[in-house]
Amino acid sequence: MAIGGNTALDWASPGLTDIHHQAPAPEVVHPEFKADIFDRCRAGDRTIAQVARDFDLTETAVRSWVHQAEIDAVERGGLTTDERNELAELRRENRQLREDVGILKRTTVFFAFM
Repeated sequence: MAIGGNTALDWASPGLTDIHHQAPAPEVVHPEFKADIFDRCRAGDRTIAQVARDFDLTETAVRSWVHQAEIDAVERGGLTTDERNELAELRRENRQLREDVGILKRTTVFFAFM
């Protein structure tokens, strides 16, 4: 119990049962839109900052999209979008397999002592 008798949940917003809630998922930006932004940045008549302001985007996001588009076009080294997606999927699968192995190990120990 915290000082004054307050617990962590006492400070939570009304209606929340847990203070550890997830943030809302980010909006999905369509690849066609990103490609259009990239083309506008590459045209050379406006800076990335100007393109970002024109479309009410953050300059950081636009720079990130341009950077990834250059990688995908093999103009810059790094993981392509497809490689990044594959890596993320393999990491998810690996995490799930590790959880499954852990469950199997605990189950084996449980049944060994029955």
